[in-house]
Amino acid sequence: MKNLTYAIITGVIAIVLFVLTFLYRKAFVVLGIVFLGRSVDYAYKYYQYRKNQ
Repeated sequence: MKNLTYAIITGVIAIVLFVLTFLYRKAFVVLGIVFLGRSVDYAYKYYQYRKNQ
């Protein structure tokens, strides 16, 4: 369950960073990609955990 929470939090952070990149044209896109990758990683771990139960 912890992985699902982390996936949601990092996904929201990634979306916010992409929005900030769009609004301010700064280099937040790199951080956005990092947080999006972590979000996918946590979501996959949660999926594997649920699948094994």
